[in-house]
Amino acid sequence: MSNPKVEIIAANYNYTFQVYKSESVSHENLYMILKKDELSTDLEKMKPGFFKIEKYLGAIMAIFAYPLKEMIEVLREGVLSKLEVPVLETARVLFVPGYILFSGKSSPAKMALQILSPFVNISTSYLKADPEKMREILEQAAVIKSIQFRNIPHSEVDRITLAGELEDVYNFGSLPLREAEITHFTGVYNTPLGIRNLKFSQNGRIQIAKSKKSAITLELIDWVLKIFGGS
Repeated sequence: MSNPKVEIIAANYNYTFQVYKSESVSHENLYMILKKDELSTDLEKMKPGFFKIEKYLGAIMAIFAYPLKEMIEVLREGVLSKLEVPVLETARVLFVPGYILFSGKSSPAKMALQILSPFVNISTSYLKADPEKMREILEQAAVIKSIQFRNIPHSEVDRITLAGELEDVYNFGSLPLREAEITHFTGVYNTPLGIRNLKFSQNGRIQIAKSKKSAITLELIDWVLKIFGGS
C-alpha cells in the first residue's frame, strides 16, 4: 500500500483508531472530493468539515473540525446563570484503500461519516471482529500482555482479565475460557517493521503503541489492517 518511510504518527505517540469499511475510491478522486466546498470547514460560520488535507502515497490524511456550542454555568455577581460558548472538537481521519480510520473524539467522527456518506460509500457501522477472528489475531502475538474475557459460561465468573502464555491462560482454573467472548487484548507482535505493542478490541478499535525509536508508518497500518480486516 505504501512506502515504509511515509510516517503518519511520530515516535512516542500512541495511535488509537476506529476502523470503517469503505469503497475503494481512486486517490485523486478522493482528494478532490475532500476539497469540495461543501465538505470544507468554516469555523466563523460554525460549519463542520475537513481541513489540512494531505496526500501520501496510497493514502490521505485530514482533520475534521466539528464546531458546536454548549451551555455552561457561570457565576456572576453572586448569580448562577447559563452561558452559551463555542467549542471545537476534532478528529484525525486517515483514508487508505478500502478503509477509513478515525482517531479522536466520537462526535466529530460521526459527523464526518454523515457528511461523507453522499460522496463515498461507507459502512454505517464500524468494522467488528467476530470471536474466531479475535482468537486468530491473538494467536499471532509473540507475547500476550493482557486479555479480557466476558460472557464466560460459568455460574460465578462472568468477566476476567488475564495475562501470560496463551495455553496457560486458557487453562486457568476450571473456567471454560475457550467458550468465552474476547472483548480486547494487548500483545507484542513481530511486524515487518519491527516489534510493536498492539491492542485489538472486538468493536473495531485498535491501538498501535508508541515506540521510542520507530514512527507509525503507512506500511505498519496496512499490516495491522490486513490481520484485523482480513483484506
